[in-house]
Amino acid sequence: MKKGCARAGLVAAVAVASLVGCADPEERSLCTAFERFQESADSLQEVSLDGATAGEAGDSVEAVLGEVRNLDAVADTRYSSQINQLEDALDDLLRTLESIQEDAGSDTWEPLVADSVEDAQHAASVVTELIVPVCESRD
Repeated sequence: MKKGCARAGLVAAVAVASLVGCADPEERSLCTAFERFQESADSLQEVSLDGATAGEAGDSVEAVLGEVRNLDAVADTRYSSQINQLEDALDDLLRTLESIQEDAGSDTWEPLVADSVEDAQHAASVVTELIVPVCESRD
């Protein structure tokens, strides 16, 4: 067997094994991923109330962004556009926060990210309006 074919076979075997390892339906559930996204989004809203630094706010945005990416991975294509818009809005927010001195207080960074926060909140509400009825109907 040629090296390229052996390598391709190994990659395919690892990919199949990783899919089997993630076969738990609960872990791959749209509603489970959405619940995790909501929890991380709720914690992000509390960040500014706690007087977090720009760095801490950025860390919180990264956590939410990770949950949005997980949601996108398990969601079917009918939600892709809205989830991608949310991801883009969070990316913009994160880039703005990263451009601010990491130890800057919320009184400094909040006014600078107000528009990005509003965009992310709007995108999150659109995703929520789409997914909540689906998850409620499964309960």
